[in-house]
Amino acid sequence: MVQDTPCFEYDFQFKDDKVSLKNSLLSEFCHRLAVDNLTQADSELLYNNSVRKNPNIQKLILLTCSLYIACKRNNCPRTMKEISAVSGVDVKHIGQYEHLVCTRYYPTKPSDYVDRFCSKLDLNYKQIQKVNQELLKVSKCTDNPINLCAAVIYKTMQHIGIDIKQLEDITGIPSSTIKRLSKNIYGV
Repeated sequence: MVQDTPCFEYDFQFKDDKVSLKNSLLSEFCHRLAVDNLTQADSELLYNNSVRKNPNIQKLILLTCSLYIACKRNNCPRTMKEISAVSGVDVKHIGQYEHLVCTRYYPTKPSDYVDRFCSKLDLNYKQIQKVNQELLKVSKCTDNPINLCAAVIYKTMQHIGIDIKQLEDITGIPSSTIKRLSKNIYGV
């Protein structure tokens, strides 16, 4: 059970005779996730609008969910597990609150995750391009984009001996899910 904490302090910043609110907890989350200022501002806007509409809901979960959706909107997608690890909010709660924050959020594509995952696997440019090409071939799959990205990376780079455990650690997707989805997609 997540409880509201007194961490929701707002700093008043005076710049050019304009006052801007800045949530210190959100700033900390964005710093840990390497999220840009535009995404942080979008997240804060989503959060403030949601709090006005639903004042009785848990604010820490709402703040975390707002950050998740803002990341998707601004093309710097972070997985729910990444955001959960930084905020301490359970992935299940983030998913439950997602519809409260924004009914029309922008879904991510598997290709949004390729560069980050492949760079952590130390793949070169040609290998990353090969993964992107393979993703275009399986674009009709409607599976979770993170799962699909992990499965395509695994199948495409299997010939170079990619370590499934390392891929599991980087993506946060269990190796059994990666193998099962890979088998479903490629039938092998």
